[in-house]
Amino acid sequence: MKRPLGITLIGSLFILGGGLALFGVVWDLSHRRLNLNFTALMIPVGIGLLKGRSSSRSWAKFWIGFFVLLLSALLLAYPFFSESYHVRFGHEELHGAMRHIMAVAIPILLILPGVIAWKYLRSRKLDSFFGEFTGDVPRQGEKGEH
Repeated sequence: MKRPLGITLIGSLFILGGGLALFGVVWDLSHRRLNLNFTALMIPVGIGLLKGRSSSRSWAKFWIGFFVLLLSALLLAYPFFSESYHVRFGHEELHGAMRHIMAVAIPILLILPGVIAWKYLRSRKLDSFFGEFTGDVPRQGEKGEH
């Protein structure tokens, strides 16, 4: 089966995000700082998605779900702990209304595509691409009903 465009996009974003994280780790090591960024583990997930590995589909759902839940928690906590939040644009810290707008808008703008990607990865239409056959077709080693 031909790879769906959505899988190509999501897999590429995973590789890009993991690559940026890995670059940050290497950059910090070259400056004698230790940076343990587990986001670099998204690289093999992205590669696996592009290859159609079912385990990578599960890991992608985990990573996306984790980040959506984390961003949702940060968004929900903002009204209670807004004085603790530092919102920056470039190297400048934002203040006043713009700070509040960005502190709410940025997580929302990241949550929405995350939820869409997570639902897409759960869709049954991807089962044949990932080699997960469901329905009336018995899996290897199972007996079918006659």
